[in-house]
Amino acid sequence: MEMIGIAFEGGGAKGAYQIGVWKYIQEKNIKIDGVVGTSVGAINSAAFAMGDIDFALKMWTELSVENIVKDDGKEKNFPKEFSSDLAKDIDKLQEFFLNNKEPLDIEPMKEMIKTKIDEELIRSKNIDLGLVTYNLSKRKLKELFLEDIEVGSLYKYIIASSYLPVFKAEKIDGDYYIDGGFFNNLPINMLVEKGYKKIISVRLRPEEFDYSEFNNIDIIDISPDEFLGGTLDFNRENILKNIDKGYSDGKRILSNAIDTFIG
Repeated sequence: MEMIGIAFEGGGAKGAYQIGVWKYIQEKNIKIDGVVGTSVGAINSAAFAMGDIDFALKMWTELSVENIVKDDGKEKNFPKEFSSDLAKDIDKLQEFFLNNKEPLDIEPMKEMIKTKIDEELIRSKNIDLGLVTYNLSKRKLKELFLEDIEVGSLYKYIIASSYLPVFKAEKIDGDYYIDGGFFNNLPINMLVEKGYKKIISVRLRPEEFDYSEFNNIDIIDISPDEFLGGTLDFNRENILKNIDKGYSDGKRILSNAIDTFIG
């Protein structure tokens, strides 16, 4: 039987949708051999690799602005979305990141990832785990699997994958990193390059995606048919809605395709 991989797209708070899809995958006992993701997709990928859906559901349903961004007493002006156009000019991206006058301190999010993601457990599992980030100091895209990451450093690279330019600029192991979503927001290529021929793609935006570059790869596309909310819209009601939406979309799409896909 061929290996099955899953790719999680980046998209901030919209990532709750992916937990709903995962819930259905677990209910149907669909064996996943590898999982990759960018930004929030990297966080969800690590949780998926842990194999604990209850942990992921608890993490998401308890998520709020307060456990993402440090409360400094100032009003938070969250941008709705972030333009990928920044990635077209690395100089502008670096200038914006390093000279942002009102950066968001994400110490609560970093602490959550460091303490909640169990690297030792993940390394004990027989599953491929990959993520994407961008080393802004060296201007180099980093597409990393678990075996490429030093033991004890997984949480750092999950944070690096999720580091939006509006966050407070801080170095990770001596270099600045930026959210990998500006360069590869849906890292299907990582699974393909590792030999996967069957991939479940879980996206967070209703726009169509061009899979034509992945010749001879069997891809099931799961994506919403409506806008799921802003990147930093960590509203509990919206999170619960998106989990339910992901579950219903996963059920609708996978129930019609999975038997042929696995076979």
